[in-house]
Amino acid sequence: MSTITVAPGDVAAELASRIAIPKQLPPNYKGRPLRHLSHSAVTRYRLCPEDFRRSYICGEWGPPSGEQFVGNRVDDAITGYYDRMLHGETLELEQLKDLFNDIWKQQVAYERERNAGVQWPADLGAEKAHKIGLQAVELTLSELVPRLGRPLAVQRKFELKIDPSLDWTIVGTVDLDTVREQTVFVTETGEPYSEIQDQGESEPTIEFPYLEAPAEFRPPVKRGRSLLDGGEAIDAYHREWEAYQSKLAQWQAAGEDPQAGEPKEPKPLPAVRVPTSVVAADKLRREVVGITDYKVKTTLLGDSSAAQDPQATLYLAERWLTGQRAFDFRFAQVGKPKEGKRVNMSTSLVATTRCEADMRGAFIRFAQTASDIHAKYNQLGPDRPWGYATQEWKCGYCPHGPNGTDTCPFAMRGR
Repeated sequence: MSTITVAPGDVAAELASRIAIPKQLPPNYKGRPLRHLSHSAVTRYRLCPEDFRRSYICGEWGPPSGEQFVGNRVDDAITGYYDRMLHGETLELEQLKDLFNDIWKQQVAYERERNAGVQWPADLGAEKAHKIGLQAVELTLSELVPRLGRPLAVQRKFELKIDPSLDWTIVGTVDLDTVREQTVFVTETGEPYSEIQDQGESEPTIEFPYLEAPAEFRPPVKRGRSLLDGGEAIDAYHREWEAYQSKLAQWQAAGEDPQAGEPKEPKPLPAVRVPTSVVAADKLRREVVGITDYKVKTTLLGDSSAAQDPQATLYLAERWLTGQRAFDFRFAQVGKPKEGKRVNMSTSLVATTRCEADMRGAFIRFAQTASDIHAKYNQLGPDRPWGYATQEWKCGYCPHGPNGTDTCPFAMRGR
């Protein structure tokens, strides 16, 4: 695995001018500086700095939660499936289930020896979790694998460095790189539409600004307390913009008084996805490279969550930096049963893309987090608490005390 450095004078210079990026990260319990930051490490710090300190600085990891254990074992089994495929072997369902069972037994034994077992919640014992895992493997094979494409690599590791002078790197592991045939729709002049969203459905769609979308595809929009149809929403939007521009002119004429506050732009109208058959003149097939991440979750990611997911941004940015840009990042999800919402397990394949500005933003996130970690260590050291999760964060497992009540001021609630 080689380390790729973000080009000096480009992203690195921009970051250096805005953020004091530390050359080294704080030392851990072994006295050695942290050498890497991953997406999961940054997310852990941003959700709960104290959880990050206990885990990465103090080495107090604790046993995995039952939910984590199930998801990781499904991940292991699907990785094994694709690894065999890369070596010319295709596993049938029963063979894949046998592989899952073997991995499950091995990891249960490992966790028992290492950390006194798995932290099974009251509503998810080992036997029930094992059945859910088997179902997830079966659903993945029947409903997701046919839509993911041909494997190029499994569990591919990468390492990035924001600047050559830094002693720490950004690391990640890609579940699956694939290549698949993609339908590309073109205009009357032969130019391809660049924002096709093809998730294996019967007809892909193209995203349009609300004002430019065909009228029959504009959904009703809530403005204030009213739900307006397409034409009414556009009229209301234009009135809001006229009012905003008038207030902005008055504020600027008054000297841009910060006490008065700059007027806020109107809330934008939502984008509209339009079937390609409505707007495209022709179509062709081509091969595209994509990234896939497996998830077994109670609450599935939707389009809006996927569009903001930092893991997708980082992994697409890595491909962009290597000059082998991926077409999209797809979450191959299996939904676990959820009382009151989902009786049976289901699958979902959600795709998301990123522009270059988004991908540059991934490095800003890492640089800012590294700076915050460095400052927190200098301020509080390795032994004093670094601050806790926000009250809005609902975590299902806390390794730092029974139900999180020993050290965390908020009682941890189930996901």
